[in-house]
Amino acid sequence: MNEKYYLALFNEDTWNEFVEKGSSVYGTTIKRESRMASTKPGDFLICYVTKLSRFVGLLEIKSKAYLDESHIWKNDVYPVRVDVKSIYILEAKNGISVHEMKDKLEITSNIKNPKSWMIAFRTSLRVINEHDAKQVVDKMIKTVLF
Repeated sequence: MNEKYYLALFNEDTWNEFVEKGSSVYGTTIKRESRMASTKPGDFLICYVTKLSRFVGLLEIKSKAYLDESHIWKNDVYPVRVDVKSIYILEAKNGISVHEMKDKLEITSNIKNPKSWMIAFRTSLRVINEHDAKQVVDKMIKTVLF
């Protein structure tokens, strides 16, 4: 298994815009260009909506990173992009609450203050280990199927 899983952050508006525009391009800021450059086709993005604290999608990366300043999102350009294929897409308000998952995830297990768990979900394109990816994807599959 050579593919990697990355955390892709959205706010509720950018998630809805992403879905409305066809769910085929993920973009981030220039600040995250080197992280995006480390992704490759066949890797996956686990989508997470901040403030709502919900996992909302799984995307497969289909291209290498590229720059594009055409407008997809209203409030920012997010010019560092990859083409993606949607595997699972959930409505933001009906996504999987991180509160249901955080005790099962290794990403939150090393945080000393239990009230600071959200720190683990503040950096876009953070690598998610295989255990945590499996936990989230399995929960997503169950949510989509039932």
